[in-house]
Amino acid sequence: MKKEDFATTGSGHVIHLNAFYFCNLQLQKQAYSDAVKEGDFVAGTDWRAIGRHETGHVVANAYGIDSLGLIKEVLKFTSIADVFYHLGKELSIYSAAYNDGREIISECFSGYYSKVGNKIADAFVSRCLLVGKAGEMDESL
Repeated sequence: MKKEDFATTGSGHVIHLNAFYFCNLQLQKQAYSDAVKEGDFVAGTDWRAIGRHETGHVVANAYGIDSLGLIKEVLKFTSIADVFYHLGKELSIYSAAYNDGREIISECFSGYYSKVGNKIADAFVSRCLLVGKAGEMDESL
C-alpha cells in the first residue's frame, strides 16, 4: 500500500487499512477533509467514507459488477469521455481516475452511504440495489 492511500482492497474482498492514518485520527480527518476540498473525493463526505468506499470495491468484486457499463446506463451517456468528464465534475476526481472505471462504484458507495445527496451516487447505488432485491445479476452489470 502506498503511504498516501487511506486503505486498499485486495484479494477481491479483503480491506487493508493504512496504519499511518488509522493510528492518528486527527491526521486522517485532516488529510481526508483536504482531499474533499480539492474535489478528489465526494463532496460532503468525511473520513468515515473510507470504509464505505472500500466496501464498494468488495461488492463490485463479489458480484462482478461492470461499473463502467452501469454508469453509462445511469447517466445515459454513450461516450466514455463524456462519462469520465461528468464523473470528475459531479462525483469526484478519483471516480474518474482510471479508464477501467474501478473507482466508480467505490466513490458512489462513499457518497450514497454517507447520505450526502449526490445525484450520481444515489442513482448508481439505487440501480445496484434493484438488482440485489430481484435476487439476480443482470448481464449488463
